[in-house]
Amino acid sequence: MTPLEVRKYNRTQTELEYFWLYCIIVAGRNAEWASAATKRLLARMPEGGAPIQWLAAQGPALRNTLVANRTGQYHRISEAVLQSASVNLRTASVDELEGIYGVGPKTARFFILNSRPDVEHAVLDVHLLRWLAQVCLEDVPRSTPPRGAPYERIESIAIRNIKREFPGVSLADADLLIWACMSNRVEPFI
Repeated sequence: MTPLEVRKYNRTQTELEYFWLYCIIVAGRNAEWASAATKRLLARMPEGGAPIQWLAAQGPALRNTLVANRTGQYHRISEAVLQSASVNLRTASVDELEGIYGVGPKTARFFILNSRPDVEHAVLDVHLLRWLAQVCLEDVPRSTPPRGAPYERIESIAIRNIKREFPGVSLADADLLIWACMSNRVEPFI
């Protein structure tokens, strides 16, 4: 999976778990690095297996698998994987995903926005916040606000501005465009 191929609404269970694992690993990391780390981590998984279930079945040995595959953040990732094994990723709400150890508002919304059609979320990463600061006059933080009311307030400002600047474009498509532009993957459009 490349960073420009994250959005897919008809994933198989294996693909959905793979994407969720990528979302857990990419938190605080570079997208390309996280994609490579996810592939390394799952290289020995039996074909057709479910990544989260396969990793969670390792129990206490999961940490050793993470270390051997150099994922970093071993405690956070192992706890998130173990807790994710009992979550229905097709229907989990933002609150349910944020209830998983080490999963914040950005990760939960990124997963939902890119795995379900027609959702109303904004992923307040550094790229979107920088874009938002350029297009609106409201006070915008430089880093992702904490979960709850602080995040939801900025998210609502972001959604309003995205819809204004990208009429007729889904929030997921606009998010990808903003990320690609603000991370210098395409020419700026503002």
